[in-house]
Amino acid sequence: MPANDRIREEGEVRAKGHRLGVVDVLGAIAAIVAWLGWFQIAPALGFPTIGPAAMVNRVFVFHSNPGAWIGWTLLVMGLAIVVALYEVLEARGMIPRGAVFGLLFGVVAWAVAGLVLMPIIGHISGPAPTPPPPPGIPTSPDPMHATFMMLHLGALAPVDALLAWLLFGAVLGAASGVLRSDGTAADVGAPAIRVADPTVGLLGALILATMLFAGAFSVPRAGAMGAAEPVFTGASTHVLGTGKVPILPPGNDFVSVLELSQAAGATLGPHAGHTGFAYGLRGQEIIALAGGPTLRIEPGQAGFIGGVVHTHQNRQGRLPAVLLAVGLLGLGLGLVLTGSTRWSGKRTTVSVLTVLLLAGGALALGNPGANEWIFIGVRPESARGSVMPLPNATRAYESPDLRSLSPGPYVETLEVITVAPGSRAAVSREPGAELLLVLVGGARVQLDGAQPIRLGVHQAALAQEGAMVTLSNSGAGKLTLLSFRVTAAPPAG
Repeated sequence: MPANDRIREEGEVRAKGHRLGVVDVLGAIAAIVAWLGWFQIAPALGFPTIGPAAMVNRVFVFHSNPGAWIGWTLLVMGLAIVVALYEVLEARGMIPRGAVFGLLFGVVAWAVAGLVLMPIIGHISGPAPTPPPPPGIPTSPDPMHATFMMLHLGALAPVDALLAWLLFGAVLGAASGVLRSDGTAADVGAPAIRVADPTVGLLGALILATMLFAGAFSVPRAGAMGAAEPVFTGASTHVLGTGKVPILPPGNDFVSVLELSQAAGATLGPHAGHTGFAYGLRGQEIIALAGGPTLRIEPGQAGFIGGVVHTHQNRQGRLPAVLLAVGLLGLGLGLVLTGSTRWSGKRTTVSVLTVLLLAGGALALGNPGANEWIFIGVRPESARGSVMPLPNATRAYESPDLRSLSPGPYVETLEVITVAPGSRAAVSREPGAELLLVLVGGARVQLDGAQPIRLGVHQAALAQEGAMVTLSNSGAGKLTLLSFRVTAAPPAG
């Protein structure tokens, strides 16, 4: 078809009202899913960790967990608005059809987000903690604090975001640029959804937000310093490690339990935090201690971190994440190349590539290769509700203030307690403060004869020094708990 006739035909299509066909809808969903999934696996290619949903949560629910549903829902709605803006501009002829122009739209969206939106969000959410000048204790850059082009995370951060927006624009442009062999739009004459229908648009946004929300949330060796004597009777115990602590933080203290997850290839640190134990749940967590050994923590193992400068790394599972990230980029490139051609199989090819990109983005959202671990330690009162170090971190438990602890120095002990079905375990007098965290099963914990506390998986309770504790297995299977205990160190000599 001559070029003038083709242009005239497209003009007639727009005059009849732009309609979203199946390919357009697939493209819109794939663009959003690929954008979200990219940030989950980009660290495998050496890019810094960035938490877009956590940035939104920092604005609206500052003291919540970074992965709270509010941030994810608002982020998906924001991306849906960007998709709608593209469709409106394309329908009015302000953006030509095609993958190349979709890429240009992605570049513009990246620039607006990095140059305008990020500084605004960062200003609203408040300033990030200022790193102390040398030779002060180093702190890690905050991946959940929005700044100008996210440059505080390094020069690769803007490149990371640019690739996400290029994927976003490529699939939108390729899907909207599909034409039949006669030069008419692929959605003409087919069942379609009109852009101008606000009810359908709102319903689609809500369905999409619900789908992504459900998908996002369905979604150790250590140098043990010697075995501690078991405290509980009626249960089997296994000491994972002990660590010496000269002094606890000044003022009121509490025990904190954090659940953390690192993407494959990601690095956190170097930084120095509070003393405590890292306990592996999934994958491998590598902790490199400055001037000390490197701990390789597997599931069921633990490592003691004595408040020294250290770095967290996840090296396992990097190859699958790299292949997935390269695959997403390859599919995006394929959409651009296919969308720039004119041949009879273009519509089918674009549809197949879009579906593959949607599937790959959904897989990336599950963060394949990510590890999971728990950090348990004593923190000062000022650390309650403090900023989490990673976008997927969760405050599993923050205890009441510790009371009546004997003078230091102290020994911190982490052990696994196992209670058989229908059995009970007890300690007549706690030698120190002890936190009990359920790993498997259900427990009933009774402190000093008070009303029993029911605990499920990853729920915890604190027994103060001197307390009488009774622990019962309330489930049909084996009960497994983590015990974190702080006791006064025995006198030297």
